[in-house]
Amino acid sequence: MNKAEVIQLLIVIKQAYSGYDTSPSSVGNHLNYLADMPYDQALANVRQHILTDKFPPKIADIRKGYTADQEHEQLKAETAAFFKQQNEWAAQAAPPPAGMKEALRDRLFGKH
Repeated sequence: MNKAEVIQLLIVIKQAYSGYDTSPSSVGNHLNYLADMPYDQALANVRQHILTDKFPPKIADIRKGYTADQEHEQLKAETAAFFKQQNEWAAQAAPPPAGMKEALRDRLFGKH
């Protein structure tokens, strides 16, 4: 999560809990502890907290149910999908037509 996303998250919390600290130091503190967490999951946790608790969420409440292992698994899956796509592109790749390289060189630098 980046600083802009932390600020958006704190705005959502502030709308539900008027006394919530949204000072620059609070933004920095939240960013420090939430930087590794996806914004979508943090927002979902905050919304669930708002629905179920009359007290504002602590950082631990925002991180509830999230572990770095989940992000690691997600990144592994995304990487595997990217490598699969690269392999498909490599299988479909073909060299340029014969003479194209020479024709391009002639157009750029003039005939020798």
